[in-house]
Amino acid sequence: MPGLPNKTWVIRLIIRRYRNSRKQMNYRFLNLILGILVILPSILTAQMKFKKHDIDVGNGGNVYDLVLEDINADGKMDIVTGHDQRVLWFKNDGAGNFTRYEVTQSNDVSGTRKVFAIDINGDNDIDILSASQSNDRINWYESSGGASPTWTEHQVVLGSSADEAVFAAKLTSDNLVDIASGNGDLIIFEKGVSGPTDFSTHVIQTGTTWIQNMTGIDFVEVCLGWGFWVGQRVEE
Repeated sequence: MPGLPNKTWVIRLIIRRYRNSRKQMNYRFLNLILGILVILPSILTAQMKFKKHDIDVGNGGNVYDLVLEDINADGKMDIVTGHDQRVLWFKNDGAGNFTRYEVTQSNDVSGTRKVFAIDINGDNDIDILSASQSNDRINWYESSGGASPTWTEHQVVLGSSADEAVFAAKLTSDNLVDIASGNGDLIIFEKGVSGPTDFSTHVIQTGTTWIQNMTGIDFVEVCLGWGFWVGQRVEE
């Protein structure tokens, strides 16, 4: 019977195989990292390629704001834009083609800086809000509904210094959509039930100075400052 290897030889053999296996693992790991560094950028670049599509705004002038929304409920994302003298809706046919429609009437806006799309009056049609600083107006445009809606302008406020940003959401337990706007002042217009222009004005803060944008998070902070939270008003 051949002699058994001594313990020292066995230990050396195990260490040698362990080192060889570690070298192989390190080599494979290095190859994996190199492969990722070489291949990943090309994958990311391929995913981030965009094709440019020009949309003709005609005599709309500069675009100061835009929102994406399915305005006519056809399952296709449309574009609403705010310009110096008008608000436009571009209807999407689903094939990358957009048809321009005028939302505003003559002299409705001047210096539009913000637009927003939401169902203001609860009729399941998407309406449009605008804030125009040159004529100090907050307007909302009621959609008639259907595939190609027409628009009726309703003035929320005229002569307001809160005319740079506009946002809307349901704030109170009455389930009506209220409006927040800001610039020199920060104001909430609480919707009433007596008609399309029935809003109660609540000045949150004066001297806010040049509020250009208002996000959902900003709006929540505004609501908290006024005593609103989770659809309920805290009575003072």
